[in-house]
Amino acid sequence: MNIIEKMLRENTGAHFLDSGSAYGRNHERNQSRKFKSEPAATADFKYGVEVTVNLYHWLADRVTFAPNLDKRFQRFCAREEHANESYFALVGMWLASLDGVTGLYGEGSPMTVNTYNGEDLLSQTIQYTYFTLDHTSYILLQIHGGADVRGGYTVPRVFEVSESIFDNARASIYCSGDRDACGAYWDTDDTCHWYREGSCGLGAGTQLEAYDRTSEEKGETWEAGKLHVLADRSALCPCCGSPLKPGMFPGG
Repeated sequence: MNIIEKMLRENTGAHFLDSGSAYGRNHERNQSRKFKSEPAATADFKYGVEVTVNLYHWLADRVTFAPNLDKRFQRFCAREEHANESYFALVGMWLASLDGVTGLYGEGSPMTVNTYNGEDLLSQTIQYTYFTLDHTSYILLQIHGGADVRGGYTVPRVFEVSESIFDNARASIYCSGDRDACGAYWDTDDTCHWYREGSCGLGAGTQLEAYDRTSEEKGETWEAGKLHVLADRSALCPCCGSPLKPGMFPGG
């Protein structure tokens, strides 16, 4: 089992004020999942254009475990004088103890991101502190394994990353038909606007969410120029009628 799978299954505890006893906690639901065989992204066109990006695949595409730095951090946390400190505090304290730590592009200070606080397509919330050390970018990553997003995060682990770690609001939807005949695709960078071939503005083409719709549940059939929603909440390409498929925006 790799480190990402372990974090996704890590028991992050429970609080009597959260809703986990009624609806389940993320780490509980993850125990029996086969992450590697799951699709990288899923789409639901029932009420709009809703894409969910599988956190396992998204992280596997973007992060590389940094065992040497991680050992240094875990040893720092294990010191007796740190027994009553939160992991959030320990992350800041450890980074402050290192020489040469900077922020994005080797400038400024480390930055902490919680994906719940902004536009996000990931299947679970993550929290991370991004920093640069010796010209290499890293994050101290925590995965939300609880129910209430205010608590229930995993132990921070250190990973090497690129700037694609900030792409949690990006995804693609593409026509699965003959690319020579159609090749249509739409990208988003804000979770709600789906731009034809990633372009916006004059002459850019119709955004996917702006198409008129037909519905299989209403007995309607596909029409050129309309987004046809099937009973299983998938959809057909408004350009050629082939199935539309969601895709995770590639890291790098």
